[in-house]
Amino acid sequence: MTATNSKDQATHLNVDFSHRLFTSPLGDTSDSLRHLHLVDTIDSMANRATSLLDLLASQFTEEENRANDEIIFHVIDSAAQEVRDIKAVINAFAKELHALRQNQQP
Repeated sequence: MTATNSKDQATHLNVDFSHRLFTSPLGDTSDSLRHLHLVDTIDSMANRATSLLDLLASQFTEEENRANDEIIFHVIDSAAQEVRDIKAVINAFAKELHALRQNQQP
């Protein structure tokens, strides 16, 4: 994430999003466990996105208690951000896996 300060200098934030990812509390980095954590992380993220979209769909099938446009916009944006997060996690995992394989080659 990049932000600019008053001097137009780029500053980089190092935000810890580990609370949103499945990781081993014991630091186990075996391939099988890492793949399992990836599956669990993506499953959880996909469940959040589909839950938001299910909630949104109900707004168009029920006339009573319909949310206002701002809430609907934020529900759509939240689902889209979740999908972008899924892509980012998959890309990071693929890069890490590629780097590990490069390091293991003689």
